[in-house]
Amino acid sequence: MNKNLLQEGLQKIVTTIELVYDSKPQQISFLEIHSLIHRLSLLNFGQQIYDIIRDLVEEKSKETITSFEKLTDENLLSSLDKNYQIFKKKITLVQNLFSSLESRFIKFTKLQPLYFVSMNFWVKEFLVKEKLLTRIVQVLIDNISLERQDIPVDQILMKNTINMLLEVSEKPRELYEKLFEEPFLTSSKTYFHYLSQEMLNDLTCANYLQKTIEIIRHETDRVTRYLYRSTKSKIERIIQEVMIKNQLGRIKTMRSSPVEMFQKANIPDLKVFYFLFEQINQLDWIFGLFRDWVNQCIVDITSVTNKISPINFVKNIFNYHLKVNKILNEAFKNNARMRKHFDTVFMDKIHENKELPKMLPQYIDFMIKKDFESNNGDEIIQEFITIFKLVQDKDIFRRYYELYFARRLLRKGKNGFNEHYEKLIISKLKLNAWPLFTKKLEDMMTDIDLSEDINNEFNEYFKKHDLISIGIQTSLTILKNSVWPATPKMTPKIPQDFIELQQEIIKFYNQKHTGRVLMWQYQLCSCEVSARFHRKSYTLITTLFQAIALQQFEKKDKILFQGMHELTGIPEKQLQIALRQLSDKDCRIIGRRKIKLQGSHKVTQDLSKCPYCVNTKFKHKTHKINLIRSTKSMKVEFEEKAKVKVQDDRKIVVDAAIVKIMKFRKSLIHNNLITEVINILSNRFKPSISFIKKRIDTLIDREYLARDENNHKNYLYLA
Repeated sequence: MNKNLLQEGLQKIVTTIELVYDSKPQQISFLEIHSLIHRLSLLNFGQQIYDIIRDLVEEKSKETITSFEKLTDENLLSSLDKNYQIFKKKITLVQNLFSSLESRFIKFTKLQPLYFVSMNFWVKEFLVKEKLLTRIVQVLIDNISLERQDIPVDQILMKNTINMLLEVSEKPRELYEKLFEEPFLTSSKTYFHYLSQEMLNDLTCANYLQKTIEIIRHETDRVTRYLYRSTKSKIERIIQEVMIKNQLGRIKTMRSSPVEMFQKANIPDLKVFYFLFEQINQLDWIFGLFRDWVNQCIVDITSVTNKISPINFVKNIFNYHLKVNKILNEAFKNNARMRKHFDTVFMDKIHENKELPKMLPQYIDFMIKKDFESNNGDEIIQEFITIFKLVQDKDIFRRYYELYFARRLLRKGKNGFNEHYEKLIISKLKLNAWPLFTKKLEDMMTDIDLSEDINNEFNEYFKKHDLISIGIQTSLTILKNSVWPATPKMTPKIPQDFIELQQEIIKFYNQKHTGRVLMWQYQLCSCEVSARFHRKSYTLITTLFQAIALQQFEKKDKILFQGMHELTGIPEKQLQIALRQLSDKDCRIIGRRKIKLQGSHKVTQDLSKCPYCVNTKFKHKTHKINLIRSTKSMKVEFEEKAKVKVQDDRKIVVDAAIVKIMKFRKSLIHNNLITEVINILSNRFKPSISFIKKRIDTLIDREYLARDENNHKNYLYLA
């Protein structure tokens, strides 16, 4: 009886499954099937039911997959997708129909659920059909190739086909990787190899890198749209390896190479460059290129110190520093290794260059006079301070800066002085040096501010006492002798009008202050002289010495140099400079008349016999003419004074440092004393060991220190 029931039941199950696969589920009685499975399960016929269902599903899977072999490539994916979706619905229905078998028999055995059994049959049949599988994968790869050529494909169909490969196995990635991903990546590697060769021949380096980034983006977008996520990192790695890592030699020598990007500070391209090479762990290669470029550039810049003007040299240093910082900060994520190398190389070269502390003040002087505001003044000052921090001999810098600053300050209210930027520079110098570094600069500015008040008071005094008859308008600047750079005392023969004015100024000043003596700094005076040539009036801006020399031509038509010296009392060196500036080829106010030798047509070569005379044919396109110019001899004298003053200051500072250390230590070994002196003065300058030794000997002679009788390498402090 049980056998008959089993036979009838199995026949009913077969009929039911046939109806499912014939798409006639409406003819199935779900209640009847559930009751049947329940009854047979109680009679321990679960295995027979499971086997018959499994065999039927396997047979139906074979029939469906075999039908795909007859399809063309054009219809293959669409038919596959359609039938697969139907297949899933059918096996889901089968699973639901026989759910009681799942709960009463399958879950208590090691057998697979019916759904997975069905799926495995589908996969098994696919794996057997190698040609069909190859065709499916090839169609997928061909579609991707079409999409790479900007030919649209059915992405939904592609996604469904890929999902089928992922769904039909208990280990989704295993089947996907074996059937599709491996051949896809292999074909992609070949494609990108040929593409890279074509691009390398046609594009510049920058464009090649940009295009590579675009390719990576397109490929990763494709993975997001319809491939499995694990493919993303693999396709990225292949592109980076094939198009970048394998092409390093070509990239280095391409048009618009990385070195050219460095030179032009091409930030967008360098960002791409860094990003790509960071992804493939090739930052060492970038570092090598960057290191060589940095080293070569700094050598090229510093090797021409004496061949170009100080202004251009400092400008080159600034531009180079700005460029490299911009590359590091904006393109290379401030890479620690590159930053350290650049800072070290740059600092070493700055320390090696002994001319830079002199050039920096000259550069700022030039830029302020040129018009700071129209030349990104804040940016220039920031870069100036950055370089200043690296300068080792800050005392030399300070001495030169004070001299240039004094010149600018004396021209306050005229071109060449910008109070806002001057104060900004002083405040930044103060923050980045020792406390009293800017003391003299601040005192100078105070003097000028006080002088403005004194000048206003004198103008009132001038009008009140009816001194207009003197015929000279004046502007006073009262300077403290202890603050301003020292200048040698000179006593030229001042014209009577000037003497009268001087006396009135002294009289006025003595009314305001007692116990003070005014010492006239004639070499710092400037004048505005009215002159007339060819019925055209000019205003000549001159030094006092130039004005005195010009005044002599009101009485005489021609004057020999010696005669001029006797008439003016100006020292010969300063008089030569004044006359040379007045007879400059660009603005020849006076000239030298050539004298023929007696009894000959030849001209004498002895310039002392050639008199100076006014150039009556003088013409100039501007009404106001500045005749105050620096000369080479003035610059040499300027530097000599600064050099001597720096050396004198260094002696005092080193002496003070030694005494301060010894007063605290009482006793100290020679080498330790040298080390401590260098450390304590490191923010000002780095004294040489020989210089420190000389100062120690001087202090011993002056009985501040003494050598230990038991150990001559040890010093003792004498209270």
